[in-house]
Amino acid sequence: MAQKSVALRVVDAGSTQVILQFSILDSSKTKGEGLTGITSGSAGLKISMMRNRGQTAPTALTPIAVATLGTWVSPTSAQAGIRAEDDTNRPGEYQLHCPDVAFASGAETVTFLVWGATNMVPVQIEITLRDAVYEWAGIATALLKYDLVGFAGEARWSPLNALRFLLNEKTPDVNNTYISVKKEGAGAVEAYRVTITKDATAAPITRMVPQP
Repeated sequence: MAQKSVALRVVDAGSTQVILQFSILDSSKTKGEGLTGITSGSAGLKISMMRNRGQTAPTALTPIAVATLGTWVSPTSAQAGIRAEDDTNRPGEYQLHCPDVAFASGAETVTFLVWGATNMVPVQIEITLRDAVYEWAGIATALLKYDLVGFAGEARWSPLNALRFLLNEKTPDVNNTYISVKKEGAGAVEAYRVTITKDATAAPITRMVPQP
């Protein structure tokens, strides 16, 4: 078997109707030319799939024809669609229409291997499954909801604490040396303090309550 060509991709976990673009090189050529003429019926063509969790052995996928480029061919869990994009204008470029089961949550990676046709350099397509919901929820928690009251200096100015200063109740201490910015809710506790600088003629601040 010739040395494999490896393609790396990132796909959201739980994605459906995934169509991957990939290249097939011609092992009989010496300048990296693409291999044309591959179809689902090509002699010896094989496709397999392996997820890094939940599988004890690779799944053999039966190659099936793709009627229209860019229109997912609805393969079953044991099939994969394959079609050349354009042998004249994009020689060696193909689409792989993947079964939905490949991208189900529960694994971090899934790999497709395409090989076996005459003069074909085997292609391994390695896909990282990105948990988009978890990722964006984590970002929201870190940037918008994470309470940085225990931090000092600039670290405490998370977007959440900045919004607290704009929207929540603020109360000065008895000596008007700082403003206590409150957390959310009735009887809310202090989130952080803001130092007050005032001159001798300034009227004392007694309370700051934002208006709706």
